[in-house]
Parts: sequence; C-alpha cells; structure tokens
Amino acid sequence: MNTNRYLMIAFVLACAMTPGCTRSVKSAEKAPTPVKVEQVQTYVAAGGARYSASIIPGSEIELSFSVGGYLDKVAQVRGVDGRLRNVQQGDSIARGMVLGRVRTKDYSVKVDQASGQLAQARASLLTSSKQVSEAEVGAEKARLDFERAAALFATQSITKSEYDSAKSQHDLYRAKIETARSQLAVVQAQIAAAEAAHAAASISQDDTLLRAPIDGLLLQRSVDAGELISPGKPAFVLADTSVVKATFGVPDLEIQNLQTGSTLTVQLDALPGRDFTGQITSIAPSADQKTRLFEVEVSIQNPQRLLKVGMIASLTLAASASTESVLVVPLNAIVRSKDQPDQFSMFIVEDQGGKQLGRLRTVILGEAFGNKVAVKSGVKAGEQVITSGSSRLVDGEAVQVIP
Repeated sequence: MNTNRYLMIAFVLACAMTPGCTRSVKSAEKAPTPVKVEQVQTYVAAGGARYSASIIPGSEIELSFSVGGYLDKVAQVRGVDGRLRNVQQGDSIARGMVLGRVRTKDYSVKVDQASGQLAQARASLLTSSKQVSEAEVGAEKARLDFERAAALFATQSITKSEYDSAKSQHDLYRAKIETARSQLAVVQAQIAAAEAAHAAASISQDDTLLRAPIDGLLLQRSVDAGELISPGKPAFVLADTSVVKATFGVPDLEIQNLQTGSTLTVQLDALPGRDFTGQITSIAPSADQKTRLFEVEVSIQNPQRLLKVGMIASLTLAASASTESVLVVPLNAIVRSKDQPDQFSMFIVEDQGGKQLGRLRTVILGEAFGNKVAVKSGVKAGEQVITSGSSRLVDGEAVQVIP
C-alpha cells in the first residue's frame, strides 16, 4: 500500500512539472458561473395598516332583450386566425355595436299592419274634414236664409210655411255640423291610436337589435344563435374598465380616518414597481353582517386598461408616519428550499482569496414592498445578492459578476 502511495505522489509531482499535464488539469477546472447581482438596500416602510383589495369594473351593465323571439344573429369579430367568430368573454366592445338580433319578420309584419291602419285613418280624416267643411258652408247659407225669412215674416211679407221651411233648413244644417264634427273627432282619435300602434310596432322592431350602450369589455355572453329568447332574459354583461375600483374592507376603528374624495395609492403584484393613485368614491354606511368590515371603494383611472378585473391590489392606510427602516432585496433573489418549502434562502457573493464565490444563506422574510421583500435576518446592508443565475449554483461555487 505504501508503494502505491509513493507512486501516486510521484505521478502528481511529475505531472505538475510537465507543461502538457498542467494544461490538462487547468482545463478540467469549471469556469465561474456568470451571475447578476444587486445590493441589499435599506427601505423606510410607511406606517399604518396594510389591506388587500380586489379590482372590479367602474360600472357593469347587464343587457337583455325587451322583445322575444328566435335569436338569428350574434355579433362576430375576427379571431387570432383571421376568421370570424362570435364575440366571447374578454372581447372589447364598441358603443353602438349590435351584439345580437332577434328574428325581425314577425315585428316587420306588425309594423306593416300598423302602417296600413294609419294610412286608412288618415284617408278617413280627409273625408271627414271635407264633410265638416260642406256642412259649415250649408249651415252658413241656411242661417242667412233663416234670418231673412224671420225679418220678412215679421213684416208679414212671407207666409208661415215659408218661414217654417227656412227654420227647418237652419236646424238641419246645425245638426249636420254637429254630426260631421263628431265624426271628425272619432277619426282623429283613430289616427292617434294608429300612430301609437305604429310607434309601438316600430320600437319593437328596433328592439330586435340589442346594441352596446357603452365602450367596454364583454364579461359574459349567455345566448347563442338559434335560441328562443324571452323578454328580460340576461344576454350579455358589459363592463366599463376605463375606470376601475379597488374594493377593500376596514374595521370600525379605521373607518373614522377615511373620507370620500381623499386619495389612496395601491400596488399590484401583477404590475411590480408601479403605483396607482385613486380617490375614495364610496364608503359603506354599515358594516357587513358576517365580516363586520366596512367596504370602501377607490376609483382609479385606467385609460390603458392595465388594471384587469379580478386582480389583487394592496394598499397601506398611513394612520401615522413611521421611520422604521428594513433591509430589502429583489424578489427574484429568493430561493425556496427544496427540502423545507417553508424556508427561504439566497446566494451572497463573497470574496475569498481573490475569487468571488456564491454562498447560500438561509433568510427570514418579512413584508413585500412592490417587487422587493423585507429580510429580517440573514443579510447585511450593502451585501451583494445574486438575482440572476442562482438556479445553476451550488454553495461555494465560483461566480463571475456581469452587468
């Protein structure tokens, strides 16, 4: 055994003195792993309680048909493959767009019937108006004849029978006027009824088209072409997301510090590094019976539609200022332990003998602040933590910091 040990030592020494062998040993060494780093920073956290909020539409509209019938058309848009398809959840809808159409044949027939009745009533109006005019002319002549007959009869220039005849004509035309005017009133009432029926039939025909009243996002479509639609059945749900609301609940001790019109800033994990400011537009007058929390709504302008319905936001109600500082690191520097999922660690770059090594440290995390997270223990301010390339590292491995 000693002989073998001496032979091994001799081989190593000989190899070290041989240039070719030296190059082979050096080439076998692993090259440093390229990594990106950031320094551990100090962050002054805002004081106050932190709450989670849900993003909901600024307004939501449920659209229904006011008339019944078979749905023969649903609005179509071009899909990603360039082909037309029915509108579906998530599609953008323009104001005035026809979302669906009930078969119009039955309603067109009713409009035609109402149009015929209206035309007939207007024709009767011409006849009745003419009869009234003729009766008025005849009545005027009879009145003049009666007045002249009465004057002549008073001077005994005409007989009693001639006077009675003039009076009968006068009374007859007065009756004709009353009858013609009554008939005219009836026809005018018929015209009003025909016009109302025509307007109602036209409205029903127009209501076979269901149009979008706003620019918005389609949240739900619950009808299909060929389906029998009943009046009032929900067909589409539209949401206006140009303004969204962040809703959250606060206890009674906190509600006293809030008032409508004041501004609040929210952050979202889905959009790290960005703050969104809005105004409190609603505070519930009473607490929820189950949670005992008061619901608060913060309206946020959303012109680029970055905030999506259903996203989770967080906000801090700064009841009092706080100067407490914490150490923070980027979220992408955190490594979850494979053996113990509830433990976290990260790689720190250490200089050792002129080399840079990646050292794995176990850390205790604190609260998240946007795309950074507080570290309660395990690192010091100014240390360099590896943010990219840590997935290929093992503890103590050589690294090369790259920009």
